Amino acid sequence: MNYDRVKILIAELEADGLEKVKENLRHNHYSPPWKILYVEEWIKGKEAPTYLYHEFKAPTGQTFKAHEVPKLKKQGWVDSPAEFGKCIKSETTRSKITVVAFWKQKWKWMLGVIATIIGLYIAFLLL
Repeated sequence: MNYDRVKILIAELEADGLEKVKENLRHNHYSPPWKILYVEEWIKGKEAPTYLYHEFKAPTGQTFKAHEVPKLKKQGWVDSPAEFGKCIKSETTRSKITVVAFWKQKWKWMLGVIATIIGLYIAFLLL
C-alpha cells in the first residue's frame, strides 16, 4: 500500500466533510476495495464518542461525536476537569474586553454619575 495515496485520500475526506463522505460511500464513489475500508474506518473515527467537560455547562462531563470536538474546544470544553484552571487566562481576557466595551458604550453616563457623586461629596463637606 502506498502511504502517499492514503494521505491524499484522508486529505480529500477531511476536505469533503463527514456528511458528503457518507453520501459518496452510499453511492459507491470509492471504487477500489482498499479505499472503501479506509473511508469506513475514517467515518468510524469521526463518529466515535468523545467525553468532554465544561466548567459551567457540564462539570461532570458530556459525550459528543469526535467531529464536533474542534468547535467545542473553541467554546471552552476541555478533555479533563484538571484543565479548567488553564482557561482562567482566557476568562480574564474576556472580562477585560467586556469592561472596556462597557466603558466605550456608557462613558458619558458613567462620567455623569462620577461628577454627581463628587458634587454631592463637596456639597456635604461645605455644609
